[in-house]
Amino acid sequence: MMCTRNHSLLIKLFTALPLVGACAGTSTGGSGGGSAAADANAAGDTKLASDGSIDAATLQDGKGADGPVGDAAPVDGGSTADAAAVSADLPVQDTGRSKDDIAKNLSDAKKAEGDFYLAYCKLNFNCPTGMQLTHAEACKAELLATGGVPPFDEGLRAVAAGTAKFDAAKAAACQATLDANCTFFKAVKLPAACKGLFVGLVDNGFACTADIACKSGYCKTKDINDAECPGLCAAPAKAGAACNSDSGCEGDNVCTAADKCGPYVLAKKGEDCADVDCVDGLKCLEDFDSYTCFEPKALGSACWVGEDACAQSAYCQTADTESEGKCKAKVAIGKACDKDAWYDGLSENPCTKDHVCVELPANATTAVCAPVVALGQPCASSDQCKGLDEICDGPAGKEVCAYLPKKGEACDPPDEEVVQAGLLSCLPPFVCDAKTSKCIDLPVAGKPCAEFFKCALDLYCTDSDTCSAYGKAGEDCTSFEGGDSTCDAGLICGAKNEKCVAPVCK
Repeated sequence: MMCTRNHSLLIKLFTALPLVGACAGTSTGGSGGGSAAADANAAGDTKLASDGSIDAATLQDGKGADGPVGDAAPVDGGSTADAAAVSADLPVQDTGRSKDDIAKNLSDAKKAEGDFYLAYCKLNFNCPTGMQLTHAEACKAELLATGGVPPFDEGLRAVAAGTAKFDAAKAAACQATLDANCTFFKAVKLPAACKGLFVGLVDNGFACTADIACKSGYCKTKDINDAECPGLCAAPAKAGAACNSDSGCEGDNVCTAADKCGPYVLAKKGEDCADVDCVDGLKCLEDFDSYTCFEPKALGSACWVGEDACAQSAYCQTADTESEGKCKAKVAIGKACDKDAWYDGLSENPCTKDHVCVELPANATTAVCAPVVALGQPCASSDQCKGLDEICDGPAGKEVCAYLPKKGEACDPPDEEVVQAGLLSCLPPFVCDAKTSKCIDLPVAGKPCAEFFKCALDLYCTDSDTCSAYGKAGEDCTSFEGGDSTCDAGLICGAKNEKCVAPVCK
């Protein structure tokens, strides 16, 4: 299986965004809410008013929007980070920030975070935000409930740890890059206006686990293969010097495919696109562990469903999911299309941009390519609704695109396939409780997980289907493939005794 890849700032920096479709594309159809139109367009007390607007966005661990940043260990300066630094014999700097100063600065940063996310979410469907939601306030609440995006995600943690300071005077300029030209997303690194929003307080030569905590903006790690091992704040390298990360290069230079600092250059046909975008007109194709720029495939060419490799006027369709298919011409507006193949994963969306394959009317025997419609407009299928947070609902024959149910309202508990496809049952950040069939906040520690694996921020779902905090030093743990574990930040799961311990770093 191969798939195409895009390397905007979205992909480089926003690696953990919620509601981002998989490489094979967001699944269509299914029970519950959500829509395929988003694909076509390529425990606190979060309250929503009767019109769906959010009255007060609060984090799902019971802390207010201006309160502490969850219960997770700080990225820098916290006990687990200190323990790892000590185990690696690295000096830990006391930045001298008082608790009162940190609390005030953190409150200012949280206020700016909410404003930033609202502006960010208003660009959904216009810029590559990764958030396929039309309800901007719900989108903002979802970001707050799931950890946020740069520069606020790590920035807030560093402020809470006392290793960085938020500069409120820079907030407006940074937010201004969230414009109609998508300036924020086109930047190779963070836009210049956002680089001073969080100011690192740790001097070169002292321990760090995040670039944002360093005055230099670069945390140099000795063991780049162990994410829990701390490094030392250091000066970024100049052009031509060896590197292992973009942050390790000075200015707007990046770490190139040759592992040397240099300018960001778009890849040409046949060149590696693992870390860069292709020039206009080309796509980046993944083939196992390699990425190569190629020209979009012409009609009749072999393709895999989900790789998005066909030309803009074509789509891929196959007879079965284990075999290659062929690029076929997209279906014209109002013409018949194969809805079953699309729903069964045997084809990509067969319709042109901003159109989907639906049965009009809903009880028709033949599906046709119909336009995506706006909120409140008549529809025959949720696929026609623009956002994943919308559903086609209403009396028979009078269905319109409407927002998914909010907290306390009835919902349809989704099956696991629907959840894994990224489809929703409630207006974010709420989830559907399988026992009550009502929308609830993300579950807190000790409560049953929702929708198979979902829990509040900084919690995980255990094998017993219960939300739990990540393990502290000495507590039992479980390791997973790829180096992840159920241990807190800065700790690993010991291979011998399955206890959370500080890593042995090189």
